[in-house]
Amino acid sequence: MKAQVIEDYCFTPDFKLVELEKPSQLDDKQLLVKIKVVGLNRGDSLIRRGDAKLVFKFKMPCIMGLEGAGTIEAVGAGVTKFKIGDDVIVFLKNDRLGTTAEYTVCAEDDLVLKPNNMDFKQAAGVPTVTCTALEMFRSYSPISDVIKREIEHCKVHGKLTDAYEENDRQNVDILVIGASGGVGMRQLFLPKDFCPDTSTSECMVYVLVRMFNWSNLLEQMS
Repeated sequence: MKAQVIEDYCFTPDFKLVELEKPSQLDDKQLLVKIKVVGLNRGDSLIRRGDAKLVFKFKMPCIMGLEGAGTIEAVGAGVTKFKIGDDVIVFLKNDRLGTTAEYTVCAEDDLVLKPNNMDFKQAAGVPTVTCTALEMFRSYSPISDVIKREIEHCKVHGKLTDAYEENDRQNVDILVIGASGGVGMRQLFLPKDFCPDTSTSECMVYVLVRMFNWSNLLEQMS
């Protein structure tokens, strides 16, 4: 299989395209995913440069990548949540990397099913920024129960619940700082489904408001 690797920590990207043996041996609880799209963000740059090596230290040479999207090609005998052919979103945990390759070995907890209405490019960019955005909402008690409910609903149905009646919505205004960035954009998607209004201090959000036709979004310009 082909893989993009770095041979040592490097400030300027210095990836090498190499040919490696495709993983063939899986433990009972492991899965082999054929990666179709890799997700990269600022955290990957920090890892590559060695800025985070006091926390995350990897043996070199190293296949980069924490997240991506692809299709399950093989499963271990003890895998129960997924089957061969499932399209999944990958988010490697426990200080592991490996999505900048044609194939990567995953645990069941590294994967969720890709929603049918999301393509692989969209899915590959979901994990890091969305989990960061969700943490903000989880820590805010008035809407944490809504988030928990939606997570469980998505696990079963692959989508959010149907639109709420006005009297079911949480009466909360949310200010999103840095709403034109990766995490900020995810935060705009989340409150739209259960909050009546969302305010933002980013002027660039006006473009996003027009693009997605969010009539209930308040623009707070400075």
